[in-house]
Amino acid sequence: MIDLLIVDDEETIREGLRDYVPWNEMGINIVGTAEDGIDALEKIKKWKPTIVMADIRMPRMDGLQLAERLKNIAPEIKIIFLSGYDDFSYAKQAIALNAEDYILKPVSRSDLTECIQRVKNKLLDEEKEREEREALKKHIADSLPFLKTWFFNAVEQKGDIWQKLSSINIDLEKGAFISMVVTIDDIDNHNVDDDYYALFKLYNTIKFILDDTENMKSVAFFENRIFTIILSFPRDISQNSIDDIVLNLAYKINDLLDYALDGSYTIGVGYMVNDIKHIKSSYKGALGACEHRFYMGERQIIYISDVEPAAKEPRHEMPNGEEFMTIVKIGNEQEAKTFLRNMFEDMRKQREDIDIVKRICLELIIYISRAMYEIGERPEVLFSKTDPWHEINKRFTIDQLYDFMTNVIEVVMGHLSSQRKSKNQKVVDEAKNIISMEYASDISLESIAKRLYISSCYLSSIFSQEAGITFKDYLIRVRIEKAKELLKEPSAKIYEVAEDVGYSDPHYFSQLFKKYTGFTPAQYRDSQM
Repeated sequence: MIDLLIVDDEETIREGLRDYVPWNEMGINIVGTAEDGIDALEKIKKWKPTIVMADIRMPRMDGLQLAERLKNIAPEIKIIFLSGYDDFSYAKQAIALNAEDYILKPVSRSDLTECIQRVKNKLLDEEKEREEREALKKHIADSLPFLKTWFFNAVEQKGDIWQKLSSINIDLEKGAFISMVVTIDDIDNHNVDDDYYALFKLYNTIKFILDDTENMKSVAFFENRIFTIILSFPRDISQNSIDDIVLNLAYKINDLLDYALDGSYTIGVGYMVNDIKHIKSSYKGALGACEHRFYMGERQIIYISDVEPAAKEPRHEMPNGEEFMTIVKIGNEQEAKTFLRNMFEDMRKQREDIDIVKRICLELIIYISRAMYEIGERPEVLFSKTDPWHEINKRFTIDQLYDFMTNVIEVVMGHLSSQRKSKNQKVVDEAKNIISMEYASDISLESIAKRLYISSCYLSSIFSQEAGITFKDYLIRVRIEKAKELLKEPSAKIYEVAEDVGYSDPHYFSQLFKKYTGFTPAQYRDSQM
């Protein structure tokens, strides 16, 4: 029986609904009634109903507020709303709260019966799916993980154990054998049970494709996110025919995964062997081919025979780490990206191992952090809430790692540029403040730089960048503006004004004043009369 709670502020409606429908015949048990949302919450905690049928408008706590609470504390409960108002806004809120239905009062028996039956069927379907997933999970946990290992061990032996393989759909004695591996690198589900369900459906569809392929036999194993497929071919089939069958099969699986899977995957094909005893080496080759997705990209079909890595000298450490730190300290984003690009191109050419490339990326991040620390910046700006090694391991290809490291450089350089600009602005503001207070004294670029504990060259450079004017011109303009104020006084002598704004030579002062204002001091004073 499915338990149902009726919630309405009118007793006649509560009792009427209780007697209105033959609930027992529908497999529904009315556990009780409640007069509002607050009363309902207490009874829901006590009786744990599966369905709650509630009026929308009630005192103290209405149906919408009740549904909002249940959405957080008991999202599995199905909500059916009753309302005496044909209001679209209510219906819209009901949809937002994942209500199963919205029924207008007065309620007809047929509408209510149909609604309850629909919700009941949904509950039964969900229960059936849960049972299927639990059974699937148990099946996978109990049998599939060791079947592949048992098979590989069995085919390497002779004698009685071969008889145990008679039910497997491949010819063991003679012919050609190839192993194919499908690795699911990523899947767009966040629930583990959903992963199992989705992957097992893919497994069954792949088995259907295998069974529908002519001129070969096969056996497939499902272990975690790896599908292992063993293909066997008769003795009298040509090498070209085998190649065509394997390629067409890989394309069919590729099409299936492109359609059914949002995440990434790789199809690896191992070497062909002429004795089933050696199929394990073909399997290892197929796994090795999948590893080359790091360079060839995701969602690919990769033959181990096409990508057998050439011999190379092992790399032990990242080159020029100190040089990279210097580039970061200077804040040269373009040069840092060039360094990164050259390093990755070199690793591509050498077909460096995946683990080595990831380790070098981590070393790069450590060098970046050291550089930031040494110039007084907090390295936490990079990964305040995440583990860099975790972020690196989320990348499956060298292109993804390159894009990730490029983004790290852009974030760091952007932060350093912003911080440097902020610091420079503070220095320039302090210099401007000194000028505004001491313009009449014998101040200079050198004297102010000394007081700010920086070089005069650096002050000159950042002053021009931040103020948009040279230090010299800014000082002159401040003095000229002060002189213009003083010249408004008719009794002020020009030589006195010159001295008051920092110029001991009245003639030089007059030249500067005319250059910046277009008037001599005397002309300017006359114009203000």
